[in-house]
Amino acid sequence: MVTIKTAYGATKAIDAVGYVTRPQAQSLHAYVLRCITLRANAVASLSFLRDEERAPLPSRLYYLCEASLCVAGAFWIERASMRVLNPIAMRVEGDAARGITAHVWQSGQFTRRYQPDQVIYAHSWSPSSDIGPGLAPLKVAETSAATAMAAEQFTRAFFEQGALPPLIITPSEGALTDADAEAVRTTWQRLTAGVRNAWRALVLRRNMQVRPLDIPALDKLAMSQVDEMALRRISAAFGVPVTMLTDAANYATAAEHRISFWRDTVLPDAELIADALGLTINYDDIEALAEDVGAQRKSVIDLYQAGLVDRDEARQMLGFETEQPVDAATQSALRELDQWRRKSEARKTTLADFFPRDLPDSWVRAVKSLADLGHPPFAFARFVEAKARRVDPPLDREREQLAAQILQVLEGSISIDDLSYDEQGFEKQARAYAESLLLAVATEQATAAMLSSAAFADVERAYDFAARWAKDYSYELVRGISETTSRRLSELFTRSRAEGWTREKLVDRIARMFGQQRAEMIATTEVTRAYAQGTDIARQILDESGVSLVHVWRTAADERVCPICAPRDGREQGDGWDDLPPAHVNCRCWTTLEQPRRRRR
Repeated sequence: MVTIKTAYGATKAIDAVGYVTRPQAQSLHAYVLRCITLRANAVASLSFLRDEERAPLPSRLYYLCEASLCVAGAFWIERASMRVLNPIAMRVEGDAARGITAHVWQSGQFTRRYQPDQVIYAHSWSPSSDIGPGLAPLKVAETSAATAMAAEQFTRAFFEQGALPPLIITPSEGALTDADAEAVRTTWQRLTAGVRNAWRALVLRRNMQVRPLDIPALDKLAMSQVDEMALRRISAAFGVPVTMLTDAANYATAAEHRISFWRDTVLPDAELIADALGLTINYDDIEALAEDVGAQRKSVIDLYQAGLVDRDEARQMLGFETEQPVDAATQSALRELDQWRRKSEARKTTLADFFPRDLPDSWVRAVKSLADLGHPPFAFARFVEAKARRVDPPLDREREQLAAQILQVLEGSISIDDLSYDEQGFEKQARAYAESLLLAVATEQATAAMLSSAAFADVERAYDFAARWAKDYSYELVRGISETTSRRLSELFTRSRAEGWTREKLVDRIARMFGQQRAEMIATTEVTRAYAQGTDIARQILDESGVSLVHVWRTAADERVCPICAPRDGREQGDGWDDLPPAHVNCRCWTTLEQPRRRRR
């Protein structure tokens, strides 16, 4: 075991492999420790995703990465073992021409050099170096922490001396030898020090004069103000609101400060960590941000329900485009299309004879082409209307159907009697159903997007594109749920055999492990993907025909819109985003095809 000096003068004990084992208790001020703990715990509580599934890394790793950023402005992870290295013992070697050439761990006589590719390394901004480490909050708060520590030491020493100011003791007559003076001093301290001697009667054997030493401004030293000043400066350095370090009940803005802490402090560091590890963050799981968005939405909804704002004003306040009325031509076409649908249903046939008056020929050809392909010929109309009104595409039915089918197939693949799981059977059946449903969504949206944007719809070509995509798509979420199910069921079956569970107990545990919510998340994500793919198929076909349009991101107008998608709303592809929806698991966004609004290079 060896010790090293930290950047703020604290002594830390570390072992031979470089882990921080335990800071000395007196070396960290309470405010500093609280700030580091709050930030590290917040980052560790996030859901980090890899390929839209939860990353198989312990939350402790994210905790240590964030703590390292707080202490040293950087973090180092040994790539082979995925172990976070002690940031205080690390240094970076490099130059302007070659960049980073090595990472060096050193403590006392122990040294180990890492090649750049042996370490996952990331750092915050630094005004003095491009290769880091960054400017650590602990370094910025160093002086304020020392001030707070000194104030506490002064208070402790004051009470250790019996809460008495410095005294001068002199004999009334004669002089004292050094030995006598030392005897008087030790006797006085022994008799008066501490609370238990506060009211003790003293009897002196000689005449002595005792008077306090007048220290200027001692009575004016306001320790509470010194502590408050140090608190606020430490709070600012770490980006942790004062309301989270003290009694938040005294602050009316505590909730706002908590949201600011997540947006301005936690998420930037979490994104730095995620980027270094090749992960993404599931923003839907961040309760504080969901509460913020939910509170904003609720206040606007309350205004709308009270009649103080109309629907368009409410949508504008929420940051969404106002709902547009359907133009007369489209409205007339949709009306005739609905008449054709109702007539066909009444005749119990796919397409009844119909002689339209206002329905464009392109729409008639699209309906007949879809019928020939064996698809519901009128289903695309709902997507046309949604596009005309600029509202969410009606996909709830498909989401519910896919979620229900996944659960049904999953249930059929699990055998309670012989404790087995047909992993291949589940993947095959679930993929087959998903492929059929996603093909239908993509084809119908491609048809609707072409009819909404141009005077024709090449349905057969759109179907070919969609069929090829649906067949070649990897269905990673389906495979992921299958692999996770296999692993968890294996553990569950092992326990049930070892502990002799009843059939009812095993069924109950399986039901709790695989619920409706998980299936709905997968269904929402995949249906969103199919709808976006249909839009892109339409864009490709139109582009080949000389109609150049661009994708514009759209978000659902409700409280569940996440921090990833909200900034993209209304922006063209390439303006802050590139990949089509979904942006994350459970994403419900979509794109529309519109004329380019900005000049392209």
